[in-house]
Amino acid sequence: MGNGYKMYYVGHDTRRNGVGIVLDPEMKEGVLQVHRESDLSEVMVKIPRTERVWIGADLNGHVGGGSARIWRQHGKFGFGTRNEEGQTILDFVAANNLAVTNTYFKKKDSRKITYTSGGVNSQVALCHMQEK
Repeated sequence: MGNGYKMYYVGHDTRRNGVGIVLDPEMKEGVLQVHRESDLSEVMVKIPRTERVWIGADLNGHVGGGSARIWRQHGKFGFGTRNEEGQTILDFVAANNLAVTNTYFKKKDSRKITYTSGGVNSQVALCHMQEK
């Protein structure tokens, strides 16, 4: 991409409905593999606990906002209202020592919303392995 940055993209050739991530030069050296999976639980049990994990995906749920953190998995700056799928996401991150990191930073809603369709706004969950 230039300046040593690397972009990983998984999706259709039309560059729509895919997932991409851009890494700085230092981080790109630590990437072992990139692949698309639909069952994250299956993938997580295969990853050694010594590896760092980042998940950037539309997990089809809303973890929502709130006035207080939920243990260590969720900050108070999420977007919208939690739904059943969002609770499933929070259960998943708790079981795998992850955190929904983009809920820890105060931003305008226009900066949180990553997808809009039919009057519904969504925020893509960015999850990160927590320090042990």
